[in-house]
Amino acid sequence: MKPKLLIVFPDVHLAYSPTTLNLYDALEPHFEITILSFYSPHHSKFPLGERRVEYVAPLFYWTNAIICSLRYRLKLYFNLKASLERWLVQLERWLTAMALWQATRRRSCAVAIGVDFMGMWVVQRVFGRGHMLSLEILENDLFRQRVDLRSIDSLIIQTQERYDYLFKGSEVKYFLVQNAPPLPLRGSAPPAGAPRDDLLYCGFATARFGIYRILDFLMQYPEYRMSIQGAVEASVQKKLDGEYAVLLATGRVTINRKYLNSQELIDFASRFAIGFCCYDFSIPGMNTFNYQTAPSGKLFTYYAAGVPVIGSTIPGLASVRDFEAGVLISEFTPQAIRQAIETIMPERERFSANGLRAAKHFDFKKTVAPFVDFLVERIS
Repeated sequence: MKPKLLIVFPDVHLAYSPTTLNLYDALEPHFEITILSFYSPHHSKFPLGERRVEYVAPLFYWTNAIICSLRYRLKLYFNLKASLERWLVQLERWLTAMALWQATRRRSCAVAIGVDFMGMWVVQRVFGRGHMLSLEILENDLFRQRVDLRSIDSLIIQTQERYDYLFKGSEVKYFLVQNAPPLPLRGSAPPAGAPRDDLLYCGFATARFGIYRILDFLMQYPEYRMSIQGAVEASVQKKLDGEYAVLLATGRVTINRKYLNSQELIDFASRFAIGFCCYDFSIPGMNTFNYQTAPSGKLFTYYAAGVPVIGSTIPGLASVRDFEAGVLISEFTPQAIRQAIETIMPERERFSANGLRAAKHFDFKKTVAPFVDFLVERIS
């Protein structure tokens, strides 16, 4: 019988956390795994294959949803003070943590992994110690100071820079693993007649991730087309139906909202000429260490699909430059985007091959293997 392993995932976006799902798959041959996640009537319906996932009771979701809605409306209509907004955010996070703690304390396992500081806090409260998977770095994270670094048996984190920011001076054993897909991929050639000159925007279409900058580019240069793969923020959809309506009406912007797993997303992306990976740091709350240094998951999707990248000039996307897998630009103006496209297209095959080389370098299966071996050796 395989030893039990519990992963505590403190958010509703499990289906959009390929690192967590890929870690499950890498450990599954050696452990009987359960992921404990937070319930959402929207996100919890996405198919996760045969992975064993248990969700915290819906009551806690609806409680948090009411608080979140209250915070949004107070901010929208009554100029919510920053101090009160922070307090409401912290209240949401405490309710989430307590719900996970209540659910976790009813379980037993040989190995526990907490995702981010909240998940690690829950693991330490219930089991005393465990392993940590670091994905997001939150500003003023109230659980960061509540986690005992001495009781973290090991850590998975994306980069040395992020480790130094969070754990420098500690003796936490760590493994550097990117948010990349495991290789080899099944691979599928783009369908016959697939438009290889179209652009692709993967992920949540929101102002924070530069969607308006790209839509402005498309308005100015009507010879280009783009597909959005993923959810579209309500405010963005409203503008697409309004001032950007011509893009939808002429088919120059198409939207595919269907949930795609990692392999399906790579297959879909392989049809396109160039993929966008950008941030709008002019938006309040965006210019943080987390966004500046986090290598976006869509970046590794583009690499694995052989799609050259146009990205923001930030440390988290430095691999685009290092592998010559695309072009980084400081300002996402229409002119800068156009110039980046004109730089890539004459040498697209070279940029594509370099992206595939980057995918092999960051191969999740290869980079996570030392962590898997470490856990297996400890448990045996």
